[in-house]
Amino acid sequence: MVVVHAVLDYADDHATRGGPHREAHLARLFELRARGRVVGVGVRLGAPRADIFYRGATRAEVEGLITADPYYAHGVATGYTLRPFVQFVEPWHPAEAKVDGSRIAIIAEAPVADLDLASLVLVELRGRGQMTFGGFLEKHALMVLATPERATAVGWLEETGLWREADLTAWEWAYLF
Repeated sequence: MVVVHAVLDYADDHATRGGPHREAHLARLFELRARGRVVGVGVRLGAPRADIFYRGATRAEVEGLITADPYYAHGVATGYTLRPFVQFVEPWHPAEAKVDGSRIAIIAEAPVADLDLASLVLVELRGRGQMTFGGFLEKHALMVLATPERATAVGWLEETGLWREADLTAWEWAYLF
């Protein structure tokens, strides 16, 4: 199985365009979650994008999951980029679903110089409840951090000694699960 970070680009009018298809879109995501095909899903705050973490047997299967979604079929999502994980740290347990957009996390990405050490750090962050899930995309770590505050997330990562704020790219993510 592969885990893939899919970045979906949304149409400028996605809020209006998506309305009639929202229930079908959510039902599909919940069905995929029940089948173990979606790890996490949410939208970026302040950007017309969604970050969805898919699990599939192949990249082609993941592409099929994306293109079969009602949002993609009806032009709400206009394109996507797939970023496969080479190593993935699973969540301890599935997140409770929140469809109202009230749960915010920080997704952070940073270069990795020592994959072995960074692997241990990600497991430790998850164990402390600071990271929900994450992993490695070739030479970068991507982490879903369990705080709505960018400064808190950056502080956690700086405390590890592996990353500095200047090395990080981070964004707010309102996630369903």
